[in-house]
Amino acid sequence: MERLCQERMTELGRHFRAASESFVETISARVWRAGPKGNVDAAQLQATLNVIPAYTWYAAPSGGLTFVNKRTADYLGLPKDHPLRFGIDIGAQWDAHIPLLHPDEREESRKAWLTCLRTGEAAEFSQRVRNAQGDYRWFLSRAEPLRADDGTLLQWVGVNLDIEELKCAEQALRESEGKFRDYAETASDWFWEIGPDYKFTLLTENAFGSDSADRIGTACWEHALDLETEPEKWRLMQATLDSRKPFRDFVYCSATRNGSPMYVKASGKPVFDANGEFRG
Repeated sequence: MERLCQERMTELGRHFRAASESFVETISARVWRAGPKGNVDAAQLQATLNVIPAYTWYAAPSGGLTFVNKRTADYLGLPKDHPLRFGIDIGAQWDAHIPLLHPDEREESRKAWLTCLRTGEAAEFSQRVRNAQGDYRWFLSRAEPLRADDGTLLQWVGVNLDIEELKCAEQALRESEGKFRDYAETASDWFWEIGPDYKFTLLTENAFGSDSADRIGTACWEHALDLETEPEKWRLMQATLDSRKPFRDFVYCSATRNGSPMYVKASGKPVFDANGEFRG
């Protein structure tokens, strides 16, 4: 389950990246049409960012935050006359925004932003941002360079996507999975997961007589003692797995660490990602 959450975040990041790139291309076209060649029309840029239903901002080539749109300013609780609302460059340091972030993400975000400034390349990172009430919410942030026709860096344009609900769901799932594992490890039953190649990726500690770690990366039939004596049973099981169907109460004989036989009754259900791809 945790793997699915991670895959969901990866998929979200991929779509977010494509949307951000398209967003910056659209902005570039608008500000170039409105302003003379070699310059960005600040008024047009601010107007564009303020009508977009997203948390957006732009910074000077040196990295100092220069403007945040109304949605972002209201989230941060900035005064109505704050310079950032009007794009007034007050010479902010490249890392002046770091105190707005959660202490746990400040150092990592500082390094990521510094890498952007050094390389001149776009980047994205997850971080918690403090709101007007002093609480923090998770955002997926992406910074894109806005360049002149000759490649000169003119501005950094950024978009922040609120992913608080996704992060909360991920944390709740992690806690729930942890409780389930605790239960499974204290019960006579045990919990397992396999990957698309049918090899174990997770086993609770009490699995197979407490030698579960040795079986990670192997398939259940690699330790079966009845694979040759009951081939039809295993053929049907292979067909069930290949057809991506659930199964219940499959009984087979496995070998423990010392080689002695151990009968196992297994049940399983296939898991698919958001795109319908089989994950195990």
